Amino acid sequence: MFTLSLSPDGDRVAVRADGQPSHSFPLADLALTEAQAKEFLADPSRYGRRLFSLLFPDRSFARQALDALPPAPHPDGVLLLEVPPPAPDAPDLHSVLWEYLHDGTGFLATRYGMARGGGGGGNARTPDAPTTPTPPRGEA
Repeated sequence: MFTLSLSPDGDRVAVRADGQPSHSFPLADLALTEAQAKEFLADPSRYGRRLFSLLFPDRSFARQALDALPPAPHPDGVLLLEVPPPAPDAPDLHSVLWEYLHDGTGFLATRYGMARGGGGGGNARTPDAPTTPTPPRGEA
């Protein structure tokens, strides 16, 4: 599995690949104009290629890690995209259509298992188990 973590950093987005700093890109490069949004509906691969160029620029650590990722159904052929939860006064990276990442040959989602994570960095708190036992069915 390959984890790509995104975090807003002022007017840029910092990218980490498997925990290692890779690169950053301008936040503004994610925005779609009205014309681009209409174009997306006709051909989503174009926006997908744009996203790919932002997340996986040539010679970046992220690109090297992606190039080494085995395709699915290999158990390690999974791309986890960690996107921080939306916060007040912070850009909403969750609204970006990351599932349309396209490398010029095809959509990454057709080659790898893809998932989004909350970007908790493994520190997300798991809810406590209930303290009151639930009675078996029919005994309530």
